[in-house]
Amino acid sequence: MYDSLLYHFLYRIFGNELKMKTLLTLLLLIPSLSWGIGKSPLEKCMDRVIDGTFDGNEKRAAAAAQVCAGVDSGVLKCMDRVINGTFDGNEKRAAAAAMVCTGNTGNK
Repeated sequence: MYDSLLYHFLYRIFGNELKMKTLLTLLLLIPSLSWGIGKSPLEKCMDRVIDGTFDGNEKRAAAAAQVCAGVDSGVLKCMDRVINGTFDGNEKRAAAAAMVCTGNTGNK
């Protein structure tokens, strides 16, 4: 990692190795924030259902919340398996996977 061009470039700019390690740590952490780290399982499920099944239509957030009610990390893993296995990776079936894994019908 220390032989990388990025490291040498940033080291020339900032100079101090401690500053460099801090900067590289920040550069590695910032993208992880947009990858869903720190989001609740409910938010992750709703994002997946809205983006997949509802084509990004935020007006369907209430429906996504009903489908994802009671979701936890185990349900998210179940959804991954159902989508990849039963639904052949079709993310458009995310709501159906959530309903199968939570037992929710989405009709409350």
